[in-house]
Amino acid sequence: LGGLEYISSAGLRSILSTAKKLKAAQGSLAFCNLSGMVLEVFNVSGFASMFPIHDSLEAALASK
Repeated sequence: LGGLEYISSAGLRSILSTAKKLKAAQGSLAFCNLSGMVLEVFNVSGFASMFPIHDSLEAALASK
């Protein structure tokens, strides 16, 4: 999400919906490269505690 500067509540709902579908299929969702405002929204909304957040794509892939 490195290029993302803003995320709305609709965007958060889409992420949550996708995560539920992935969980049902034994999948998972992680995020990387979150910028200041997007990271703040993830923290305030609780998404930071629900999903792994990594500094880089490489770190996210290595954590699999």
